[in-house]
Amino acid sequence: MIKKLAGVMASYFAEKEVYPAEKKRIYAYGFELLIATFANVLGILAIALIMDILPGAILFFLAFIPLRLSAGGYHAKHHWSCFLIANIVFLLFAVALNYMHNIYVMPYIVFSCMASSILIWIFSPVEAENKPVGQKQKDRLRKHSIIIAIINMAVTLIYIFIPQLRIIYLEYYMSGALAASASLAVAVLSTKSKSL
Repeated sequence: MIKKLAGVMASYFAEKEVYPAEKKRIYAYGFELLIATFANVLGILAIALIMDILPGAILFFLAFIPLRLSAGGYHAKHHWSCFLIANIVFLLFAVALNYMHNIYVMPYIVFSCMASSILIWIFSPVEAENKPVGQKQKDRLRKHSIIIAIINMAVTLIYIFIPQLRIIYLEYYMSGALAASASLAVAVLSTKSKSL
């Protein structure tokens, strides 16, 4: 379905001479990724609206997306499985945070920050199988990932040491960081299990 729609879009824009017809396959792939990403975001936003946690979902994305772009992570084989995984992961975090007692919020934020930073330090960046990157780009992506981890640590420290600046929904932000960095470990373990 997504592939077919992406092909129709690529053909339409090629016919309108937005780009050369010989580049239609490249643009079809780009449209495919764009539609799949849009579907994932819509699914998560629907969950957030139903659970009345839209600001939390936005903060989840603010942490998750930059880390995924710079550090990489696990890629599902099919768009539908990517959609299911992304939405289930968000739903699990949302339900857990919704039922988390207030006294556990601070330890959870600190744990998420530390675990995320350690996973980023050990594994980033993880390149996609179909999109290898050169060493120079790997170094740049690693640097960006580590900068994001440092920013996350700074935000967490502000949250801990300046109580007047309590950041609402920070647990969702750190959950986004934890989900993205855990995806690094899953990708590495997945690659290692395939090579056995």
